[in-house]
Amino acid sequence: LSLGTFNELLSLTMAFAKFQVRDSRLHERLAESLLQCQENDQAALEFRTCTDLVNVVHAFAKVHQAPIQLLGTVIRLLRLRPPGEFSTRDAVKLLHALAKIEYTILPDD
Repeated sequence: LSLGTFNELLSLTMAFAKFQVRDSRLHERLAESLLQCQENDQAALEFRTCTDLVNVVHAFAKVHQAPIQLLGTVIRLLRLRPPGEFSTRDAVKLLHALAKIEYTILPDD
């Protein structure tokens, strides 16, 4: 998994979620791989679109997984985005996903 690109890792995560694969060790490994994924010598998560970041959360929530470090990083990155970049559709999808896993967004998250 560590050799995959961000898009490959996200596609794989979403596919496992679609088929309701609930292996916590698999999802822990996918979360680690997404966090460690590098593109152009920087963390791949850093320059993903809001939609990509929301899809990360959604994929894990679909199988009731909540990798804290990954989710915290994604929420932090979303907070740093300009307001116009985050669509209403993405916000609704994110809120549904976070509610599903009962994730609480803290002020310092």
